[in-house]
Amino acid sequence: MTANFKLPRLLKEPTGWILIVLTMGFFYAQWPSRSPVSVEPVYYWQQLDGGLKIRWESEPTYQASGATQAWGLTRKGISFMVQTGPLNGDFGELILMMAEQDRAAVGAAIQEPLTISEGLAEYAFFDAEARIQAHRWYRLESQWIKISVLYKPSLASRVRRAAEFFANLGY
Repeated sequence: MTANFKLPRLLKEPTGWILIVLTMGFFYAQWPSRSPVSVEPVYYWQQLDGGLKIRWESEPTYQASGATQAWGLTRKGISFMVQTGPLNGDFGELILMMAEQDRAAVGAAIQEPLTISEGLAEYAFFDAEARIQAHRWYRLESQWIKISVLYKPSLASRVRRAAEFFANLGY
């Protein structure tokens, strides 16, 4: 008895082989283990003079300009910045002057009005590019600390990350 085995037409023609290879490539690319995994950031803790601790999404870059020091980080559509400097006068006057300067620099509308309490001030602006600029100021003895976040509120994850950055400040 002889086996009379006949190859299917799909395997005989080059077009069939192309379809097989493309199908295998499609399944390989779509397989769940090939999809990228959302990586949570490795948080970096920084302690400033005066004891204020800040949790960053990764290590910030440092910049110094005279007596003012600054740390900044831009990651996934959000810019974070922390600035410190000596307090040479009244804290309330400094905040009023700097809030007006921040607003005028970008032609912004007020998102959250300026609130000043003992050793703390907060305000937020909505700029011409539909971004929110949120600022928080602290007075520690003879220095000030300004925490700023710049982001577009179009994604809920950005709003959440900005709120987490402000929430993870403390002593």
